[in-house]
Amino acid sequence: MSLHRLCLLGLWLGTLSLMMGGGCKQRQTEVVMPKLSPQLLDEVHAQRQAWRASQDARMRGPLSPLSRIDYQHLPIGEHILGDTATETVHLVPELRAGFVGELRVIVQPEEVSFVSTQPVLHNGEPQSRASLHKGDTLLIGKALILLSGPPTDPGLAVYSESAPSRLSYSGLHYYPDNDSLVVAAKLVRFAPRKVKLLASRGEPQELTAIGDLHFSIGQDCVLEAYLDSPTGNTLFLIFRDQTSGQPGGSYGAGRFLLAKLAADDTAVLDFNQAWNPLCAYSAFFHCPMPSRKNHLPVAILAGEKSHGEH
Repeated sequence: MSLHRLCLLGLWLGTLSLMMGGGCKQRQTEVVMPKLSPQLLDEVHAQRQAWRASQDARMRGPLSPLSRIDYQHLPIGEHILGDTATETVHLVPELRAGFVGELRVIVQPEEVSFVSTQPVLHNGEPQSRASLHKGDTLLIGKALILLSGPPTDPGLAVYSESAPSRLSYSGLHYYPDNDSLVVAAKLVRFAPRKVKLLASRGEPQELTAIGDLHFSIGQDCVLEAYLDSPTGNTLFLIFRDQTSGQPGGSYGAGRFLLAKLAADDTAVLDFNQAWNPLCAYSAFFHCPMPSRKNHLPVAILAGEKSHGEH
């Protein structure tokens, strides 16, 4: 599905969510909200600046999402990359320039490795054979290749530092900072459950939902909250709001937000740190989209704006 069609789908789902009530409504149970102190706001400001600096560094780095130009799944078996008639992993010639050998990526159940007829840079070190793990990189000619995906469905993501969107990057775009959109929230837990969310491409993505996060932005709102990692205390939030897909607004498919969960199940939501999923920068990412439950009928004029309109 193209990014344009994805945004249109997001807009249609947003209209449907308004008809069904969306994520902001009268609370069914009383939830006592924590208070925000001036000291806490100072901490939030510092964290926000550090977060934005790290986001900008990622966009400018060798694995910038703006540099991802392809993604190829790797079924079990041998996959050949090289200037041969039997090549099964394809690179455009200008990226492969300087690599005249043959590289084989061998995929076995729960194991991936490579063998090359000439040394290539594996995580920055010249090697001719090695095991590959998720996050490992191979520099082949001018192409930086990243092993991605789960062990059951590995894939190779191809990055080019000369990708036009990467060369034209001049910074991310944000709404003006707004401390009225730093809000306290309270998690009302339910038994952890696996949920599958539609994704920007490929199969639905599975996340673990642990409760409903209650907060107020002009009206009482609720977002289904997911665990960012199985053993951590960080909530992962996916939401749409009334800026999504609008001219000069935020990304049509929604945005992400992280929040630390305190021991008393409270959290601080800084919507100024809301960011775009990676599929906002390249069609070759697999990003979860918010369920209708997480469509908010309010405009959150904070955080990252759509990148493509600038």
